[in-house]
Amino acid sequence: MRAFLLILGVLLFFKGSAQDKHDYNWVLGYGPSDSILHYGGTLIDFNTNTPILSFFDISLGLDWDNASISDGKGNKIALSNGCEIQNKLYEQMDNGDNINEGPLHEQYCESVVSAYLNDQGALFLPIPSSDSLYALFHIRWWPGGSIVKDLLYSIIDASANEGLGKVTTKNQPLQTDTFTPMVTACRHANGRDWWILLEENHRFVTLPPTVRQNIMFTCLIPMECIMRASNK
Repeated sequence: MRAFLLILGVLLFFKGSAQDKHDYNWVLGYGPSDSILHYGGTLIDFNTNTPILSFFDISLGLDWDNASISDGKGNKIALSNGCEIQNKLYEQMDNGDNINEGPLHEQYCESVVSAYLNDQGALFLPIPSSDSLYALFHIRWWPGGSIVKDLLYSIIDASANEGLGKVTTKNQPLQTDTFTPMVTACRHANGRDWWILLEENHRFVTLPPTVRQNIMFTCLIPMECIMRASNK
């Protein structure tokens, strides 16, 4: 099965595991917020031995795209549903609107759905060369139900606006292809880089599997990619 792999190279080594708590806050839920009827946002905080669950008023839907990021000490930084980026107070971050801007953003994000239509199409990663910069990788659909999609990235500076953050780069293209609406990542063996993995959608591909190539994109921040192909 063909997959797209991107290595995010960095200039500095990643900090030790004691400071690696970027996934210590999980944010879930969708509106309208009503704690009695169990509608709204749920925060799962893993900063203690026993995770703590708490309710909060939510203004977006996180039942489709859902990404969140904390700093190295486990403090909330940002979350996204593929439509916008919010800060740690669950408010829209400065310049955090119109993520995945386009016709499908208007169709889904600006409706009662209030969520982008990917299953797992948004992912935050810290940029190791900085204590305050984070990248959101997100998948944008082409109109008309096409299987062609864009892999985009946006950058936030968590130190801006007295710690509430600001989106400094938005909807920048990395690659366009027949992706499935899911993206994930794992740490490189060097403890510094990241592998970004996207599966290609083969529903309408007629070539036999032995002919299909694996494509690997090697990327250095700021997202300069080199494509490599193989039949493995």
